Amino acid sequence: ISERDLSTTLLGQELTAPVGLAPVGGQAAYHEEGELAPARAAADLGVPFTLATGATRSIEDVATAMDVIDPDSTRFFQLYWPNDWDVAASVVELAESTGYDAVVVTLDSQINKWRRRNLRNGYTLG
Repeated sequence: ISERDLSTTLLGQELTAPVGLAPVGGQAAYHEEGELAPARAAADLGVPFTLATGATRSIEDVATAMDVIDPDSTRFFQLYWPNDWDVAASVVELAESTGYDAVVVTLDSQINKWRRRNLRNGYTLG
């Protein structure tokens, strides 16, 4: 093989490789830019970025950061389904209006795990 091509199509979006960045909440606990830096990196690399429900940056701010790099970047929003259907609809509508391509629904628990080591180390994000 003289040329490698890892590109693929997902949900009608052309991607440079069959990988994407998974949702990770609370990223500002690790870096002041939170989710903005990995979102920009994903846009630059041509792979999807999935914004977590528990993100430390807003849906709009992440969309704007990605648009600066590539207005056609692929972005998904992870939705932990809330108890209130109106809240769920509102969040999905916001994601859609700011250019997110899909919603990734997570059905496990979003309840904070109060682990002793996390409390001892001062880490209390969900």
